[in-house]
Amino acid sequence: MSVSEELRPALSTFFQAYCCQLPFYYMLIMMNSIFRAYRKVFLPLLTLLVMMLANLIGDLGFGLGFFGFPAFGTAGVAWTTFACAVLGLVSNLTLARHYGLLRRSTFAPWRWNRRTAPYLFRVGMPAAAGQIITHAGSLTTLAIIGLLPGSTDILAGMSLGGRVQGMLMFPLAAVNMSVVILSGHLLGSGAGDGLYNFGRRTALRTGLMLLPPALLLYLLREPAASCFSADPSVLQQASTFLVFACLSIPFTAMTGMMNALFSGAGATPFCHAGSAP
Repeated sequence: MSVSEELRPALSTFFQAYCCQLPFYYMLIMMNSIFRAYRKVFLPLLTLLVMMLANLIGDLGFGLGFFGFPAFGTAGVAWTTFACAVLGLVSNLTLARHYGLLRRSTFAPWRWNRRTAPYLFRVGMPAAAGQIITHAGSLTTLAIIGLLPGSTDILAGMSLGGRVQGMLMFPLAAVNMSVVILSGHLLGSGAGDGLYNFGRRTALRTGLMLLPPALLLYLLREPAASCFSADPSVLQQASTFLVFACLSIPFTAMTGMMNALFSGAGATPFCHAGSAP
């Protein structure tokens, strides 16, 4: 990945913490999807709220030494992320058991699992391949940047710019998940044409609604970035990143809405009005 020597200690720490986090995080995300399938959409929100507060306190405490905690720096931030994933999973398990969603009868028999595994693989593989391709592209970009002069400042600027952009894209993530749920329920009720019209309107309106805030962020990109760093080189790189990020925000939003529709539809076949399913 052409990572510079000065970044390798921090990279190694985060890499170890994230690898330990993955099993717990995967189960956390799966259980959030189960809650949403049962239309209990506030349960994932409650879990994520608990994780956010724990992450904030842990980062400030174990990362910077606030509240009288020992300051471990990068390691404190990395392992706080791991601890929050475990905490989120425990919270989900507790909620699932409380609402009767985690019982012996909810687990399908082994015979059913064995017979449906090939079908589930065919359905899930395109989504998995899409994620792999997306991340492979990101890793390739980072590897190329690592070969450039001043790569540390560039990577720091990209990370900072991504955080600033994320503040604008955060509501979009919530809408995206809502569209996933609604598209699945529309198909489940046989409203295939309604889903088509809903998706088209949602994608177009989302792109148009994000035009003004994207323009505002473009105009205020330097003051916004300066709220998170005082390093002139990093701020310059973050400002450059935000120029292109702001231009792409409406298109990214529309693509995200369409992806949410496809994710909610899954492998469900449907026909237009007047034809039999």
